[in-house]
Amino acid sequence: MLHLVKPDLIYYEKYNEMMKEWNESNTQIAPWFLEKPFENIEEFAEFIKMLDNVENGIVDKNFSSSTSYFVINKNGNLIGATSLRHYLTVEGFNTWGHIGYGVRPSERRKGYATEMLKMMLQEAKNKKINKVLIGAHASNI
Repeated sequence: MLHLVKPDLIYYEKYNEMMKEWNESNTQIAPWFLEKPFENIEEFAEFIKMLDNVENGIVDKNFSSSTSYFVINKNGNLIGATSLRHYLTVEGFNTWGHIGYGVRPSERRKGYATEMLKMMLQEAKNKKINKVLIGAHASNI
């Protein structure tokens, strides 16, 4: 069973561990807000503030506001992340759609992505988004 949690300082070490693994795997990193480990907790705090701003509509007009989550399994391990764009934009990510999600390399092929998608479709429904667009990279098995 998975749980969606808002990014928070308590996940600093688990986030860095996940992103170190992801970067070393040389595989596609998703969703949009994941990139690399942070040098210190102050940088991580700025990252969380940025995600909060994006959720509250403080974004470049070419991009959509979106809600971002870390995904935790029943053991409390950070297994991936997901985001829900509140609307699509022409210049932004309309070709990729409303929902972005990714599972760290060591946790793939366990059904987590399917469960994450189901949870995010419910989040979309909760936000009155009745039709969603989802894209995938051609290399994504």
